[in-house]
Amino acid sequence: MKADKQGGGLIWPDVPRLAFGDNGTRPVAAVGWSLRSSIRMYGYVEGYAWAARTLYAEALRHAKSPEYVIFPLAFLWRHHIELSMKWVIALGRKWEGDTEGKAASGHDLMKLWKECRTHLEPMAGDEPDDTLANVGFTLEQLHRIDPGGDGWRYPVELRADPVAVQTSTSLAGVPEHVSLPQLQEAMEALSTFFDCVAMQLRQAIEDRGEAAALALEFAPHPLDDFPDF
Repeated sequence: MKADKQGGGLIWPDVPRLAFGDNGTRPVAAVGWSLRSSIRMYGYVEGYAWAARTLYAEALRHAKSPEYVIFPLAFLWRHHIELSMKWVIALGRKWEGDTEGKAASGHDLMKLWKECRTHLEPMAGDEPDDTLANVGFTLEQLHRIDPGGDGWRYPVELRADPVAVQTSTSLAGVPEHVSLPQLQEAMEALSTFFDCVAMQLRQAIEDRGEAAALALEFAPHPLDDFPDF
């Protein structure tokens, strides 16, 4: 069996092809650098957002089959928001004394949001109260439609019971029609919010580290109090 390469430039597995490597073609992703970075979580957070924005732009450019695009688009955005909150939680934990800054686990957006609020409310300052309420409102929609983080990936719920997998449909609460621009705007708002929170926490952590280093630099030396001989 072979594909008709004359009609659409289809690539066929006629030879063994290495998927992960650098054969000299561009662009090249510096994965090793990203994984070794002190803020390696940022690559994951931003990566899904960039993918969502690129997919959305292509959907608008081609203006066809939004019924197919909605699944990967909504998944990319949901996962980006989930990772954004986990990053905020990790930074918040580090700010509050967890030297490792351990990230949270699980896919329950409302549980993640609950802990997120404990880290960001003390730093909110003059931020209007309705901002947090607005964020929670959109998050609740994401959670209600896809509580486990797999609804946009599979047409059935993933459960241990094989019978349930065959009979339980995912995305039970999704509306009949979803506007892609409306979804994009709501997700961009959440993305901007969590990005600002993460930057504020990172800056606070860096400032504290610099302050500690400065205090150590100008601390009295133990020998300063010794008498002259």
